[in-house]
Amino acid sequence: MAPAPPRLLRSGLIIALLVLVLAGCRPTAPPAPPTVGAASAATASPPTAPPTVGAALAATLAAAPSPATPSAAKPPTPTPTSTSTPPALTPPSTPDPSLLQRRPYLMSLTTTGLVIGWTTGADVPGEVRIGEKAVLATRHALPNGTWQHEAPIGGLTPATAYSYTVTISGRPAYIASFRTAPTGGPVTFVAFGDAGAGSASQQAVRDRLAQTPFDLALIAGDIVYDRGTYAEFEARYFAVYAALIDHLPFYTAPGNHDYATDRAAPYLALFHLPRQAWREPDQERYYSFDYGDVHFVALDTNAPLAYIGDAATDDMADWLAADLRQTAKPWKVVFLHHPPYSSGPHGSQAHVRDKLVPLFEQAGVHLVIAGHDHDYERTIPIRGNRPASFAQGGIVYIVTGGGGATLYPVGASWFTAFSRAVHHFTRVTLSGCQAQIEAIDSTGAVFDSATLQRC
Repeated sequence: MAPAPPRLLRSGLIIALLVLVLAGCRPTAPPAPPTVGAASAATASPPTAPPTVGAALAATLAAAPSPATPSAAKPPTPTPTSTSTPPALTPPSTPDPSLLQRRPYLMSLTTTGLVIGWTTGADVPGEVRIGEKAVLATRHALPNGTWQHEAPIGGLTPATAYSYTVTISGRPAYIASFRTAPTGGPVTFVAFGDAGAGSASQQAVRDRLAQTPFDLALIAGDIVYDRGTYAEFEARYFAVYAALIDHLPFYTAPGNHDYATDRAAPYLALFHLPRQAWREPDQERYYSFDYGDVHFVALDTNAPLAYIGDAATDDMADWLAADLRQTAKPWKVVFLHHPPYSSGPHGSQAHVRDKLVPLFEQAGVHLVIAGHDHDYERTIPIRGNRPASFAQGGIVYIVTGGGGATLYPVGASWFTAFSRAVHHFTRVTLSGCQAQIEAIDSTGAVFDSATLQRC
């Protein structure tokens, strides 16, 4: 056998020497981590002479932990405290609804924005976050000891779904979603009035609403009973409809019971409605908005009853005429509390019929929705106080006062197409030239329906 080449012999000797050196220098266990004081002392000591290559290699291997116990030398990670990072930057991932006194609700929804409101039990900052957008809410104290928050959101895209988070002092309290209004197209809405009695019937109608598809809701007055106080709004409106108003827009017109406390002061404080009236005292009492192909108008028919004065009522009529003239929407719907036509105990309200119905007819209004009488009634199309064709300007008047209060008996008149005393809501779909009207009771039964063609 030929002897090994000298180069291989030299390489083998070098490898053997390295193995012996390393075996003698490697510790049997990894060193314990230094204390803070020891680490500080080591940092403060003067530098030593650089080690040789062999010594550096041995020191590197000696400092490495044993493969069998890779975490033995790793100090524990400290648990951050609640104040280690500003809560606005790193909020908890799970919402805490207990931060809220009243859950969020949508108001004044449009194609590009809305207002989201809620209350807290203390004077604390709140905001709404939608994607990267964060809007700080305004807040003011209410007489009942809570704080009203309102966050106006703008710059959104029409007919688009958004998720939003309400935060309190930087901590998420509530997460829900909504869809902005479309610029055109068919619309399905529900309408009811005389609801907030806190009764089992109100809750049954609410439960049926929750199972019914619709885009928006109209409330034709007497939102709560008996006197429209803050406590009644909390218990008989916000608490009852909380699971609906956090993601669906509800639009309201005040009733006489809503006016019973300080001329509707609680109502005006708790709802953020469009400010379109000509006089400051009338702001948010009447207004209009568009949704899809429909122009909606909410009117306040309580002015004489609440002693605001005839001037306020005249201003509303003048404003109404101007508002209806400027809209180009193919459908026009008005909702108010006192019915121009009714066969219930309160009957047709002359102050509404004489002053407002001529304006409705001149402007081409198609549907007028009211409450006040606690029943359901749909009229035939009426124009000039006589039967008319819907396609030729006849208006259909609906009393939908069966939202939850005690029912009234209802009869029939020359203008009645259908009437019944039953707890219910009305659902209307307006699409193209067609209006589909359905009256639905708390069991889900459709007890009245009509299809009307306007063209």
